[in-house]
Amino acid sequence: ANSGILPGEGGLYTTDYLLRGTYQADPTSGILGYENPKTVFNIDHLGKTQIGDFPIVPGDDYLAVRYSAGVYNSTTEYFRLRFANNNHELFWVSNNNRNFRFRNSNTGAIPLTLSPAGKVGVNTSNFVGTHSLYIEGTTIAEEIFVKLSMNWPDYVFTPAHKRMPLQELDRYISIHKRLPGMPAAEKVAADGIEMGETVRLLTEKVEEITLYLIDLKKENDTLKAEIESLKGGKKRKRL
Repeated sequence: ANSGILPGEGGLYTTDYLLRGTYQADPTSGILGYENPKTVFNIDHLGKTQIGDFPIVPGDDYLAVRYSAGVYNSTTEYFRLRFANNNHELFWVSNNNRNFRFRNSNTGAIPLTLSPAGKVGVNTSNFVGTHSLYIEGTTIAEEIFVKLSMNWPDYVFTPAHKRMPLQELDRYISIHKRLPGMPAAEKVAADGIEMGETVRLLTEKVEEITLYLIDLKKENDTLKAEIESLKGGKKRKRL
């Protein structure tokens, strides 16, 4: 049977719900009234629970909370799920700005870590340096776009770009064991490589090599023409 509305506190119903809490304030006095009460929580006979002033939502959810839900250790240690201003938000507050971690209870692994500074770690929380994304392990992607602030090496094909003469390039490589502008092996081992900058440097070197080959081809064609000219002169002398 319907238990009705409890004066001044709310109501408990057993007809449609296992438990239902309601309230209504009199618009003139502000005192809780009896008619058209406002639902603040429902628990139905399946155990589905709704908290907030809206009907039980359809679907498989056994807990529905309107606007926000929070888990609190203290006023300075908590996290909340919130829907506000048309945005979905998960935010946390912790002492000493600790990270927010997603832990697998079966393995104990932490596949995702978020830092208060906006850094994201996949399988790692070793946030060294000023990067935004840290990944331990390999990454597979159909396509990756890297947007560079530096100029793409089209400048190699302009008259203003000065290439190192091959003799100097040979000397540089003999001394440094790398191409000019490329990072040293020790730096790569210590700091890793910047993918976008590395692609830019490699493109610059490929374009310079292309120009070296074109120059060598021109020199080779000139030498061939001179050799053919000398051969032609010798034949005429014999005649």
